[in-house]
Amino acid sequence: MYPNKFPTATEHNFDMNEAGHWECQTCGHTVKIQRGGTCIGVPIYKKWDDVPEGIATKTTLYKEHGLKLSKDQLPVGAKVQYNHRGKATGGYYPLYSIADATPKKKATPQQLESLEKARYMAEKRVVVCSSCGNPESTQYDWLKVTRKQWIDGNYDEYLCEHCNAKQRVIKESAEWLTNPHCVILDTETTGLVDPEIIDIAIIDTQGNTLLNTYIKPHNPDKIFEEHNGVSAYDIHEIHPDSLFNKPTLKEMYPKLKQLLTGKTVLVYNESFDIPLLNGLLKSEELEPIQFESDCVMETYAIYVGDWSDYWDSYRWKSLEGGDHSALGDCKATLEVIRKMANKEAVTDE
Repeated sequence: MYPNKFPTATEHNFDMNEAGHWECQTCGHTVKIQRGGTCIGVPIYKKWDDVPEGIATKTTLYKEHGLKLSKDQLPVGAKVQYNHRGKATGGYYPLYSIADATPKKKATPQQLESLEKARYMAEKRVVVCSSCGNPESTQYDWLKVTRKQWIDGNYDEYLCEHCNAKQRVIKESAEWLTNPHCVILDTETTGLVDPEIIDIAIIDTQGNTLLNTYIKPHNPDKIFEEHNGVSAYDIHEIHPDSLFNKPTLKEMYPKLKQLLTGKTVLVYNESFDIPLLNGLLKSEELEPIQFESDCVMETYAIYVGDWSDYWDSYRWKSLEGGDHSALGDCKATLEVIRKMANKEAVTDE
């Protein structure tokens, strides 16, 4: 309780002490320069050991002495409040005379029963996920609710944020498999610096191959250029000689437009393949192909649930079963989608 809220609050009664400071004759507060201010009107004690016998807090009166405050009973002292770091908060615990307090009434059996029921319903429980069994955490602590909130909120069926996200991607994956407008695309390129597509494949969600072809690039020798000590050839082993008689991207444009227009294109690492394809079409002065796209890699990361506090996101996973050919990686991506869609319950990997 702060001084201005104290029922005995008044003005400081300052007088000069032996040290030459102004000291309140009521609460003991000292200042170097006399000025106004709120005095709580009762003596202040810094430590519990300093509190004299015969006075106590309202809680102590109730729990240890079986007493309650009498009508209009005022504090006769105050104990300084400190925070967990030992610093005074500016507030005080009111202290009351034990002799002036009134015995509290004995509770009836019905009142005791109601009190016990209220205490039982007020007990707090840590919220746990009904699927993974992990406690649900907040920014500072575990999420806790009272027993009443647990019953009213049906927390027996509670799903944590991660399991909720996993259920969502399971449903999304199942919808992809049944959507005739979904196709899966993958590409292999000349490298990471100014890349060109040299291998492209498109399959439907039933696994049927719609397109599988090499593409003749403008600069095939870039396949051997190393980036961080590794070349594109080291990864996919597509030699420039095998691209000599293959169609160019411009020549494949009509087929790509036919297969992709109006579709939802699923890609493992969409943020690489889709901007690359759109950028190359633009550089060839070809009209953009109108389609939607979605990233299977990000979806699978949610499904696996490997959370990174550092990145504040799910960790990406390498494509399982991929062979670094466009068609092989399309098929591996389809298997990842099937794996997610066939999962009936959310469980840890």
